[in-house]
Amino acid sequence: MRRSRRRCAGLVLWAALSTPVFATTVPNPDPCAGVDWNKVRWDPYYAEDGIQVRRKEIPGCPLIAFRGSGTIPDPIGKVLSVILDTRRETEWVDGLLESRVVRHVSESEDYEYNRLASGFFLIEEREVVAHNVLTFDPLHQRAIVESSSADLPGVPQKKGTVRARLEHSAMIIAAEDGGRKTSVTIEALVDPRGDIPKWLVNLFQKRFPVQTIRKIHSQAQRLDVPEYPGLSRLIGL
Repeated sequence: MRRSRRRCAGLVLWAALSTPVFATTVPNPDPCAGVDWNKVRWDPYYAEDGIQVRRKEIPGCPLIAFRGSGTIPDPIGKVLSVILDTRRETEWVDGLLESRVVRHVSESEDYEYNRLASGFFLIEEREVVAHNVLTFDPLHQRAIVESSSADLPGVPQKKGTVRARLEHSAMIIAAEDGGRKTSVTIEALVDPRGDIPKWLVNLFQKRFPVQTIRKIHSQAQRLDVPEYPGLSRLIGL
């Protein structure tokens, strides 16, 4: 990812999922992990402002994954610049207090630290360290950002926070109308851990795709957002 343009992985950090660990037994595997997201069949849920929201219940997992898709009437170069610029993430990710790259691997790969407000009274802030990978798909004229939690030495947990787990996060940004419009798809399954009831997590997260796509649209309309450099070549326009 280009210099400061890197994608936040902590899209939402809410929920509670605990697996008991006993000294004489092997811990149970995470029931929310191991999903082949390329083969998931999403169930229709609701639509709002032209944004289609779908959901997926995973057997044994108390959390629900959500997927939102909508078209933004802004050029893909500006939309991609918003999404990949770490400096702007606090402006369009709800509750995001801090976002910074902690390890730069290449122009298309990095590790990022994110800290978010809990959104609930007397509940600790959440944090996540995520591994982000950006790929361009010229055949389908789109860019894909995939993120997942990572255990990165040298990034200790901040006192007073809960270390969340990003089970799955993906953003698909595709050109429409020759790049003059942009389709944005967001997928997320996040376990914020801690003691927040799971039903409350699911209730909150269902609104996230609509709110996020709206805010990306608002950011892309700003005059100080440049077109992503070299996008036409990278995305096959």
